[in-house]
Amino acid sequence: MDRSRSKTGKANMDILGRGMLLHKVKGGGMLYPRKFILDTKNMVLRYEGSEKRLRRKKTSWSISKIREVREGEKDYSKRLDPFDRGRCLAVIFGANHDVLYLYADNYEERDMWLKGLRFAKHIDQYMDQKEQADRWVREAFNMADKNNDGSLDFEEIMKLLKQLNADLDRKYVQQMFDKADTRRIKGEKPTLDREEFVKKARNRGTLLKMTVPEDQVKDYIGAYEPQKQLQLDDHMSTIGFRVLLASQDQQLFNPAHRRVYQDMTQPLTHYFINSSHNTYLTEDQLKGPSKVEAYITALTRGCRCVELDCWDGSDNEPVIYHGYTLTSKIYFRDVISAIKDYAFQSSPYPVILSIENHCSVKQQAVMADYLRTILGDLLYAPEQIPDEIPSPSDLKGKIVLKGKKLGSSSRIISNEEDVGEVSDEDEAAENNEQIEKEKKSKNLKLSPEFSDVIGLKAIGFRDGIFVSLGENKVIKMIENEPENVNKLSQKMLVRTYPAGSRTDSSNYNPIPMWNTGCQVGDLFKEKRSLSRYGSGKTLKLTIISGYQIPKPKDTTKGEVIDPFIKVEIHGVRADTKQVKTSVIQNNGFNPRWDEVVNFTITTPQLAVVRFAIYDSDRYVDDFIGYYVLPFTSMQEGYRQFPLFTKQGDKLPQTKILVHVEIKEI
Repeated sequence: MDRSRSKTGKANMDILGRGMLLHKVKGGGMLYPRKFILDTKNMVLRYEGSEKRLRRKKTSWSISKIREVREGEKDYSKRLDPFDRGRCLAVIFGANHDVLYLYADNYEERDMWLKGLRFAKHIDQYMDQKEQADRWVREAFNMADKNNDGSLDFEEIMKLLKQLNADLDRKYVQQMFDKADTRRIKGEKPTLDREEFVKKARNRGTLLKMTVPEDQVKDYIGAYEPQKQLQLDDHMSTIGFRVLLASQDQQLFNPAHRRVYQDMTQPLTHYFINSSHNTYLTEDQLKGPSKVEAYITALTRGCRCVELDCWDGSDNEPVIYHGYTLTSKIYFRDVISAIKDYAFQSSPYPVILSIENHCSVKQQAVMADYLRTILGDLLYAPEQIPDEIPSPSDLKGKIVLKGKKLGSSSRIISNEEDVGEVSDEDEAAENNEQIEKEKKSKNLKLSPEFSDVIGLKAIGFRDGIFVSLGENKVIKMIENEPENVNKLSQKMLVRTYPAGSRTDSSNYNPIPMWNTGCQVGDLFKEKRSLSRYGSGKTLKLTIISGYQIPKPKDTTKGEVIDPFIKVEIHGVRADTKQVKTSVIQNNGFNPRWDEVVNFTITTPQLAVVRFAIYDSDRYVDDFIGYYVLPFTSMQEGYRQFPLFTKQGDKLPQTKILVHVEIKEI
């Protein structure tokens, strides 16, 4: 049975490797037939058959960029509405969840692609470091092979090295080229084929010489040296050393902190909560699109509090969008269905739905019905709000609504009871005097059915446990009365959000809010009172070297980059500091700094360390990537860390090597 299944799976992968007709689904219900190929040797999904020769467009995707492969029935795109969703699949790429929609000719072929893509994704995830490096080199080779003949001549190699940010002497490259060209045919133009190039790239130099205790040497060789004979001889090859450097053992971030390691039995007010503002928007705040996919993106990134701005829609269907703007609308029911499917993929702890309720009583009842029927037992809706604030452990696996709630003898919430809470929609309305005047002249009528599904009461300072404060208001409070803000956060959850003027979706700096105890920000970790943070630390950080640092995204400059690193400490005012390394000229491939920076950190539990890499420029330095981690999650010794783009995508193969020493003050 298993053997038969294995043969069937291999046969299916062979079919997908040769290519199969699928249809790209575009907006407006358009279908474009293309031959799609699942190339498991180079680990890419690609297609052939596009007739738009003069237009630059993406025809291949790295398997490593696939976040999810989803059945059409489980997708929420309106573009699939004209089709049989059972024959559709959606391939989701990158941290921003870009989606490729595909339509198969029948169910059998759709299922073959679903299984094949998921299997390829599984293979990619469990590649060892050597295989990952080889794949990256092959991708670079394919990028340089413009005529697709499977080989590169010397001039193409020189162009590729420049693309890889390696500014090498031409004579030296010629020597390496001649040495690698083992299959040269007399009378023909010298070239390197893909495997010759990969083999030569495997033997390139390493980043540093590392001294380790003698008793650890055998353990490292046994764990990371791929060649058995070298293991027996107690030797480590260059490849083995690179595998060691890139391993989990050598990460800067403490792997034990990848799971929740704090006490999660304290009241919710004792924790910082990863939060998202206007979650549904994917671009700007005035006319950009609203997408259900944005909620999936936020939840799979670990967000535990998402926002839903709810308004009356046509045909008695509540919708979500940014009120008083031209942003598009999505159905409330679709968002709730997506939240149910993805709420607990990244964490078992509760998800809070921050409801901005602008619906009529009639459509509030519709929302309440959707919440109960779609979420079922996942919904936390106690008949009586408990006297004590529940803990994350109490609410494990639960979805909790934060919003207005009726009192025992009330069926209308008046403006007077709203004192102290300003929602983002209220703040947006302040920019329009007529809208603000209309809002002040009305009471918000609340459906009893909707009130009954609220788990966290948000009324104001005098009542409830959840208060929202706009950026400008909370900054003034922190400047004038920081102790009072901290006291407030000890008895209720304080949510802060960007000012309404940030129409470009830029973000404010949340560190001052976190420092005074405002919980609903961008991190999820335990919070203690400010008087019990313990002793300070000193951090000695040696920035050693970098590896395969790419050019800035969308750069038009052709030259090799001149990288430098900015190291920043964010925390209480006394700890906030930043330093820069020197600029390494013309080398993004393997720049070396060997520079030491020192920091004194008085409040380690609130300190965040950020590394930002730039390409030095005469006018404006170009951002390349960053890495951020809590100070308390740093490991000492020789360590490496990756880089991420602004969108949250990991830069493939890029590494920065450092040495860390931490001491008590």
